[in-house]
Amino acid sequence: MRTAPAGERWARNTTQWHLALIALVILAFALRAVSLERQSLWYDEGVSAYLITLSWEALTRWTADDIQPPLYYYLLKLWCAAVGHSEGALRWPSVFFSTLTVPLSAVLGRRLFSRRAGLIAGLLFALSPLYIWYAQEARNY
Repeated sequence: MRTAPAGERWARNTTQWHLALIALVILAFALRAVSLERQSLWYDEGVSAYLITLSWEALTRWTADDIQPPLYYYLLKLWCAAVGHSEGALRWPSVFFSTLTVPLSAVLGRRLFSRRAGLIAGLLFALSPLYIWYAQEARNY
């Protein structure tokens, strides 16, 4: 029985790793997107909804006086101008950025440790109930 050359094994392993990562990203997105509008906005999310109604100057002043940096609110303001101001629309940027942390953590784990460590890191980010909870809030955490 002939064994595959090292280059073929490496390519196959790399392809498998990428497919596993894609599956993790899809899983993470699905877990964050499901029932996004199940709960009504709470106070801090209401503040986010209010802030994006302000002018750019007033928004910048508000965030300068608060502990929150303005970039998240700028992105949220642009996003809601494009898609609307529903509760779900307010929460989609958080879902998006939270989902991006899954491949980021996997690649970082792979580079620092190993392929397996990278996938485990991605899996932990994808499945963490607390992380999913915060990913479904219209806040910049």
